[in-house]
Amino acid sequence: MSVTFASLRQQTAARVALIGGTWWEAPVPYEQFGPSAVPDAIPATKGHLAFAVGLIQTERGEDGTRGRTTDGMLVDTIVGVRFLARHTPGPTNSLTSQDAALAAELALIQQLMGRTAVAPAWPNEIKVRFDRTDSRTLNESGEWFTTTVLFRMMHVLPLA
Repeated sequence: MSVTFASLRQQTAARVALIGGTWWEAPVPYEQFGPSAVPDAIPATKGHLAFAVGLIQTERGEDGTRGRTTDGMLVDTIVGVRFLARHTPGPTNSLTSQDAALAAELALIQQLMGRTAVAPAWPNEIKVRFDRTDSRTLNESGEWFTTTVLFRMMHVLPLA
């Protein structure tokens, strides 16, 4: 069965939202997501663990075939999940905040790799591999850690 790009993004976002705590999908595209994308009306506690999902790149799958209209084409899509974690300045709070951001990153990886009790199984037509953590940054004001984690998802893209 084939999987569209939109479906892949939506299924990924739904799984991230199931991590628990305060994870929530921000109402902006992945390419615009960052600390400034969270509206000022949303308190900082709500901005914590806001996330966005984007499709970074797609390339032909390992089988190297062109695909057929009736069967679709096997592809590898790199899916990015970018999220915010609140940073609390101070000698001890700063490291505690950083450790909490790293724990959130691990929870995200475990969830999308299907290694938690609340992680639903991916459909057979989607194969997920952790690719890398692309970036971990602290914004200029020192208020937010922004982390980007990338996953490779193999799926069949419909051609008809």
